[in-house]
Amino acid sequence: DEANGTIVKLEHRKLGIDLISEPRLAGNFRLLVPLAEWRGHYIQGHEQKLRECRRTASGAELSWGPLVSRSGNFDIDFTLQIVIDGDDVSFSYSIDNRSGALVEEVVTPMLGGLANEAENEDWRFHHTDMVGKGQEWRFYKDFPGSYLGPAKPVWFEPYPHKTVLPWVDIYNPKTRVGFS
Repeated sequence: DEANGTIVKLEHRKLGIDLISEPRLAGNFRLLVPLAEWRGHYIQGHEQKLRECRRTASGAELSWGPLVSRSGNFDIDFTLQIVIDGDDVSFSYSIDNRSGALVEEVVTPMLGGLANEAENEDWRFHHTDMVGKGQEWRFYKDFPGSYLGPAKPVWFEPYPHKTVLPWVDIYNPKTRVGFS
């Protein structure tokens, strides 16, 4: 989205994968910036004005800052790099924090609006635990997340404390497509 930089489209045209079917739930990043009076203070990326979107030879670089929340303005710049290499897309970020406040947690990319009603029985979510044993669920039906308010659950597994790999796999064994 040109106004706030939310990721409203992520697709692989050749394979026919369109991951975001509900752009109203799109996201980009979230920062935990605890305040003395509010430990759970988050700065939501979808509430920020996109400062710059620069196309690169292999993707794009999106920049926001200074960041704002209901608790005030924060002299923090956040940059999201998106690199496309063949079938792969990679996300990385950088933060320039001049605010004096601690950025305790970064969640990015935030892909909201993942839905596929026609194939929701077929998509699988797979991750490894601390000993490398795979665990798998039907992505849309049995997802083992916690309910934090949205219509579908949120799942968080800290790496390297509870999983040996810093990624998960979401795939459809019938169509042999997926992403990590």
